[in-house]
Amino acid sequence: GGERTASGLPIVANDPHLALGLPPLWFSARLHSPDYDASGVTLPGAPGVVLGRGPKVAWAFTNLYVHDLDVFVEQLDDSGRRVRRGDQWVDLVIDRQTIRVRGAADVALEVSSSERGPLLPAEPSRGLPSRSLTWTGASEADQLGAFLRLARADSVRDVPAAIESYVFPAQNLVAGDDAGSILWTPIGRAPRRENFDGRFPAPGWKSEVRWDGLVPASANPVLIDPPGGVIATANSFLPVAQPRWFEGVFDTPYRADRVREVLRGRSGWNAEALARVQVDTVSLWAQELSREVAASFSEPPTGDAGKALALLSPWSGAMTSGPQDSAAAALVVLVERHLQRAIFEDEATRAGLARFGTRWRLHRLLRGELSPEYFDDVTTPDVEDRQAIVRRALADAWAEAARR
Repeated sequence: GGERTASGLPIVANDPHLALGLPPLWFSARLHSPDYDASGVTLPGAPGVVLGRGPKVAWAFTNLYVHDLDVFVEQLDDSGRRVRRGDQWVDLVIDRQTIRVRGAADVALEVSSSERGPLLPAEPSRGLPSRSLTWTGASEADQLGAFLRLARADSVRDVPAAIESYVFPAQNLVAGDDAGSILWTPIGRAPRRENFDGRFPAPGWKSEVRWDGLVPASANPVLIDPPGGVIATANSFLPVAQPRWFEGVFDTPYRADRVREVLRGRSGWNAEALARVQVDTVSLWAQELSREVAASFSEPPTGDAGKALALLSPWSGAMTSGPQDSAAAALVVLVERHLQRAIFEDEATRAGLARFGTRWRLHRLLRGELSPEYFDDVTTPDVEDRQAIVRRALADAWAEAARR
């Protein structure tokens, strides 16, 4: 916010952190016409600036991870062309498509859809029934108009109305205006679920289990000029009252907390100083993981596990290639990977899942918020505890690091 900058004007800094490529996903542009003047970055084929600034307002965003897709298990009749809805059968829409293949025969394809969305055929070998996919990305929306209106906004207070027509993909939007104000709000809309919460596939034959359109954009939270004059997102939810439809689908808070930590208590910021914040290398997650790993032992382990712990324990969490940090920075990545494998991969394999472990689950388990039974390796007759599994992960990570 303007009260924290050298100029008295807000600074909007953003990093979508998408992979570099040739051609790149983003390209810089300045677009000027009698009623539109914007500069920033845009996407090939998008008529307008996607992230950037107009004469009065600058804006940017990163992913928000709204739960925007549901699976409905379907019951089909004997013909395979109708789905059950309560006591009735409803015709599927059959779309016949032809895929032309160079140097080969055309491929004829039938794509079936229910009123919920495209129908995936049953896969008995995988235990999967027929199911419809319902997705906010298939909703009617005016995505482009939102970006054009953002560039024409006179202040951040115009932003919620400017983006009302935008649906998908949901993003964390931050903005600042030339009067010194800053704003955060979601851009995008969540589904309004009736009689289910979307955590599991829903019974499509129950008519009362459904989406009742989308949550109105006006229900999204808006944060303007918070105390302290700083808004940091980093794919995390901000400290505001969470709507029910956003709960639990955000990145871990470590990156956003680090941004707040660096900004705390200091004013007079300019663009160059904030650019240095964006290339900060200290990982609060690496610090916490090192602490939790060390706390797993009543006495320090020996062998490779002891070597790994001795390297991580005094480390600052700086993910740099400098002589003091590079070995620990590489090792902590491998430790996390081997912890995920040792803790969650056995249960995932038994359940037929490709992946189950996430940073959130590891964070919660190490903090005692998940059942300690996850530490047990279900592929062995023994019952392993936290100390045994962490020791194994440390040793395996050290061995892999030495090998590589």
